[in-house]
Amino acid sequence: MTIDEVPVVVIDLSYCYKFIVAKLTYPTTIATKTVVRASDVDYHIELVHRLDAELQESGIMCYCLGGGNIKVNAILKIIEIWGESGKYGQEPDRAETLRLIQAAHPDYKVMWNTESCGDL
Repeated sequence: MTIDEVPVVVIDLSYCYKFIVAKLTYPTTIATKTVVRASDVDYHIELVHRLDAELQESGIMCYCLGGGNIKVNAILKIIEIWGESGKYGQEPDRAETLRLIQAAHPDYKVMWNTESCGDL
């Protein structure tokens, strides 16, 4: 797998869980890529471990930039993100995270709630 083949956004479109934003690098080149991963896990580090395992054989390295919480309402087609990871903090550019998710899911309204999970 090359860095270009790694999907930018992978979100399980079920309900409410955690997300991370990670920077991928390939040691033998200057290529980098920012990716978003979200799933129903208890801790953000579980998403980092999953991404590491996915990339292990390719030699691509990942560094978690931060994360938060995510809620998906598939009926209303809304994705809402808020909060921060207790271990990694909030990623440096939340607006970029929204842009990446919106580009991957153009049929959804992607929102940033600065306080907590709203009623979707």
